[in-house]
Amino acid sequence: MRDILLTLIVFGFIPFILYRPYVGILVWSWLGFMNPQRLCYGFAYDFPFSKLVAAITLIGFIYYKDKIIPKGSGLLWMLVIYTLWVSITTMTAIYPDDAMYEWEKIIKILMGVGLIIFMASDKNKVNALVAVIVLSLGYYGLKGGVFTVLTAGSYRVWGPAGSFIADNNALGLALVMTLPLMWYLYTQVQKKIYKNLAFALMVSTAFAILGTQSRGGFLALMAMTAFLVMKSKAKFKVAAIVIIMAPLLYIFMPQSWHDRMDTIKNYEQDESAMMRINAWEYSINLASDYPIAGGGYGAFSQELFSVYSERPEVPWTGPHSIYFESLAEHGWVGLTFFILLLFGLYRAMSRIIKTAPKYQDMLWMRDLAAMIQVSLVGYMVAGLFLEMAKFDLLYVLIGIAIAMTTLLHKRQMLETEIPIQADDKMMPDMTMAMTSK
Repeated sequence: MRDILLTLIVFGFIPFILYRPYVGILVWSWLGFMNPQRLCYGFAYDFPFSKLVAAITLIGFIYYKDKIIPKGSGLLWMLVIYTLWVSITTMTAIYPDDAMYEWEKIIKILMGVGLIIFMASDKNKVNALVAVIVLSLGYYGLKGGVFTVLTAGSYRVWGPAGSFIADNNALGLALVMTLPLMWYLYTQVQKKIYKNLAFALMVSTAFAILGTQSRGGFLALMAMTAFLVMKSKAKFKVAAIVIIMAPLLYIFMPQSWHDRMDTIKNYEQDESAMMRINAWEYSINLASDYPIAGGGYGAFSQELFSVYSERPEVPWTGPHSIYFESLAEHGWVGLTFFILLLFGLYRAMSRIIKTAPKYQDMLWMRDLAAMIQVSLVGYMVAGLFLEMAKFDLLYVLIGIAIAMTTLLHKRQMLETEIPIQADDKMMPDMTMAMTSK
């Protein structure tokens, strides 16, 4: 039944995608973040819904008349340079077949990001995409949070099998990055029922993050929470919520959870921590022999570990860090480009936060830019311990950032500033946020 229902939903959207291709971006995002096909048990489990939707969207995009030309964004050029570099390192990879397989995955993500850049032409389209991300990943935040409460945190929360967020650590990172976007929607809606639902979703997601028992997710949650307090307009309100909720969440979790978190301090006694350190040393050693282009995608193998590992007694593993992952696969040059891309995203949002308040109709952009920065902080902290350099949410946020920069640039070109009124709480209804222009 699930397979049939999902198929009917996706195919039912096809006419709308052809007529309004931005709908295809929303459906593609829903399939990519929620992975509803992985919740099925029959033919839909492996059916290429995302490829189908992407193809239909591209066809609709060809005839789309409201394309926008990206302007005023150095971040776009950083993304282009990074894309070119990972393509070069794929051609020089130690394992060409494995590298090509991973390269195809990142290119598909970047193609979707490109469509966002050219079609997110107004506030409603941007908000609709943010809402789809929140609802898609928020499903696992709600489900995982309820599960954590009902089981008193005794079991780990996992993502859908066979998806990019199947691992508990990956799901923890995804939920950490989604929390600030939930807060953004919370600030944008006026109706009390929507605010209550958004707040309940945030609380449930916080429980789900703890329920994943991801140590990287826990550290990211703490860092991101502190940064959220600094970035939020309602600092005292957010701080009060944190002061009340944090001890309750911490006390609620069982002793097994506290024991696992304690291994952060006593990492020398934790086998998985030593495997991480071994992988990081391996990355540095490999990059010493391949300093420019690295080993390419797929550079983490048992064969190479036998050559470059300094701890042969420790089992080989993946990079367990976005930074060492980039270093081993794309060399010191690739790592530099990756860090510049993250820094470029942060700086682009800082410029929007500074400029958008000049225009009352751009105030929403200031709020979203601040929350994207908070989400980025969560990604960078959790990324210290997770191999998620190809995580699609990061690149979608970059696409949204570039689109926002273009919209703000167009607004500046009007050369007419609208004075900000004393009451700037002209927030759109959730219904308006989910509709396209």
